[in-house]
Amino acid sequence: MKSARFSSRSRVAAAALVIFLLSLGGCANNPQSEVIRNAVAEIRSPGSLLRTPAEIAAYPYAQMSMKLSGYLPAIAVLAEYLDGDHYWYVAEDLWLRQSPDGRIKGMQVAEKRTLVRWDDVSLQPVPPDAYLLSVTRVDGAEESGSIAVQCSLAESVAASIIVNEATIDTTRSRYDCHSDGAAESFSMTYWHDAAGRIRRTEGRLWQNGLGYSFEALKVPA
Repeated sequence: MKSARFSSRSRVAAAALVIFLLSLGGCANNPQSEVIRNAVAEIRSPGSLLRTPAEIAAYPYAQMSMKLSGYLPAIAVLAEYLDGDHYWYVAEDLWLRQSPDGRIKGMQVAEKRTLVRWDDVSLQPVPPDAYLLSVTRVDGAEESGSIAVQCSLAESVAASIIVNEATIDTTRSRYDCHSDGAAESFSMTYWHDAAGRIRRTEGRLWQNGLGYSFEALKVPA
């Protein structure tokens, strides 16, 4: 079990660092973003310290719940915008890159990175019947080549979710996916709010990829 990787700091240390983060002020795309990112890299997993609605609302940063197979849950902070995308950081060895609407475009866990190319795919306002992704895995400095992932819409229904004790009306779209011709399928599921932003997503990026569940606790302004 690799759970300890994102919880090596004590709760006291994590809380103190959160206070330091608040002292920086401003938005994630200001000149202090590097300082914010470096500070976030030391938080590791604050666990329940950031999970109450009042605490999440109090912090001036967009926040995301991150759950990865084999790791403890963590809270990611939006530390910077780059080329129009959002970069969420938990620690130096755990970050997530998303498009503004919430599609996953990159992720790093320890020394392993996963890069996702969507080309012209858009999941909203109408979920497409199918889409094709190109997934590239990078372990350290070694690139494994790209994996073709074909996904087909299995269902798209109205679904309400509860985030921070608030009910959000969403459209839940589930896709059945295959990677590189594997016979067994896997799922990618998205919950879009009325603004077209993915508020929750879960699944994996390819057949043998790491399982994930991401939920936007406080969306970017």
